Amino acid sequence: MSWRKPERAKPTAGGTSATDQPDRAAAGRNALRLEELGQQVERVQRDLAEAEAAYTELSRSRELALRATHAKLTALQHGVRELETQEALAELTERVRAAHVALDGSNTGGSNLARLAEHLDERRALAVGRTRVAREGLPFVELRVIEADRALLEAHALRRFEATARLPSDTDRTTSLVIENMS
Repeated sequence: MSWRKPERAKPTAGGTSATDQPDRAAAGRNALRLEELGQQVERVQRDLAEAEAAYTELSRSRELALRATHAKLTALQHGVRELETQEALAELTERVRAAHVALDGSNTGGSNLARLAEHLDERRALAVGRTRVAREGLPFVELRVIEADRALLEAHALRRFEATARLPSDTDRTTSLVIENMS
C-alpha cells in the first residue's frame, strides 16, 4: 500500500464542497461546545470569586469571634481575681473583728485573754508543784555521799598505783616544788 496525499475537495458554488459538510457540522458542534464550556468557565469563576469572598468574610468573622471570646475570658479572669480578693478581704476583716472582740472581751461574757492567762497561771503552778514533789522524792543526800565515797576510793587507788609504779605522787611533787622555791 502506498501512501497518497488526500485530494482537496473543490469548492462548490456556495463556497463549500460536499466533503466540507460533515466537517462543518462537527465544527458547529465543537463551537457550541466551546461556547458552553466558556459559559461554564465564567460560572465557575464567579462561583470561585463568591467562595473566596465568603471565605474571607468567614475568616474575618472567626477572628472577630475569637477576639470577642478572648475579651470575655479576660474580663471573667479579672472578675474571678476581684472576687477572690474581695473574699480574702472579707475573711481577713472577719478575723480582725473576731480578734478585736477577743481582745476586748465584749460580746463574750468575759475576757478571752484573761481566761487564757488564768489557765496558763494554773498550769504553771501545777508544774512547779510537780517539780517540788519530784525533787523531795529524790535521794540527793545519798547521791552526794556515794559521790564523795567514790572520789575517796579513786584518790586511794591513784596513790597505790603511783607507789607501785614508782611515780612521784602529788605530795612528792609538792615537796619538790617547796624545796626548789627555798633554794
